[in-house]
Amino acid sequence: MLDRETAWRIFACEFNRADLMHTTGEEQAPHYLITPTGARCNRIFAVGVITESENIGRENDLWRARVSDPTGAFTIYAGQYQPEAGIFLSKAEIPSFIAVIGKARTYDRGDGQIQTSIRPEDLNLVDEYTRDLWILDTAKKTLERIDAMRIGINHSKDPEKLAEYFQSQKITRELSEGISLAVAHYSKPEEYLNKFEEEVYRAVKTIITEDTSSLGEESKEEAIEPKEYVANVMEMLDVGNGVQYSDLIEAVRQAKITPEKLESTIKELMSEGRCYEPTIGVLRIV
Repeated sequence: MLDRETAWRIFACEFNRADLMHTTGEEQAPHYLITPTGARCNRIFAVGVITESENIGRENDLWRARVSDPTGAFTIYAGQYQPEAGIFLSKAEIPSFIAVIGKARTYDRGDGQIQTSIRPEDLNLVDEYTRDLWILDTAKKTLERIDAMRIGINHSKDPEKLAEYFQSQKITRELSEGISLAVAHYSKPEEYLNKFEEEVYRAVKTIITEDTSSLGEESKEEAIEPKEYVANVMEMLDVGNGVQYSDLIEAVRQAKITPEKLESTIKELMSEGRCYEPTIGVLRIV
């Protein structure tokens, strides 16, 4: 029996940019979608808002749906061999939060463009909190892959040497193999890595914006205690590399916390040993 593949957490912007399929060539070997950050995906786990659901089949049912995250949208296809998924999509309320686990699929449109999609294995209704946790977890994992990918770009394009180096750095075999393939395939890597990094931070910021904008002005003044609010925002924004002070200023502006108030609040948090500044302009929660 074949082991079930890991379901990777990938943002839509990266999933839709991927255009490299890979297989070992062995009998019944799985096919992998290699993403620009080196994720070696056979299966995907995504959470977002379902915004469209339509039966586009003629002789047989073929449901097509779009599930949006803060960076873009996943396309889902459920045909006659995914009857439970088809029933789910036919009854799904739009918009609503859903989670999908499924196979990564690609389609060559014939014009040089590759279209990615998910063939669902499991679909479930979830809540906003689950979606937010998925964003934070996916952000952390994406930034970890970006860091590893940069090592791959700068260290060596020799797959064997690169694999040896990654092993010494305790990077998983799955990811090291994916990065070796991604480095060899994708052009202008630093350009798209920078773009994905920006998308990750933007995705995390949407959680904070949604949380604060859902409160009325009066309730904000009553509910927000600046020190705890700033600490919570810092924890949410720190997805692995600390928080830029400029990003923190922008994030807490929603709660009417001025730069002056933010500065005094950070000093208070530092005096309590709850955060520190590893480098100038970057903050981290302890």
